[in-house]
Amino acid sequence: MELQGAFPHKILRHICNSAGIERFPGAQFDMVRLGIG
Repeated sequence: MELQGAFPHKILRHICNSAGIERFPGAQFDMVRLGIG
């Protein structure tokens, strides 16, 4: 949150890859990286 306050725009966060989309829905944050899988 402290880092976000230093920028005038929203910082997008993502940590999920293709497998994580189904396995860890709570870790998707703002977007997911869907790829070959």
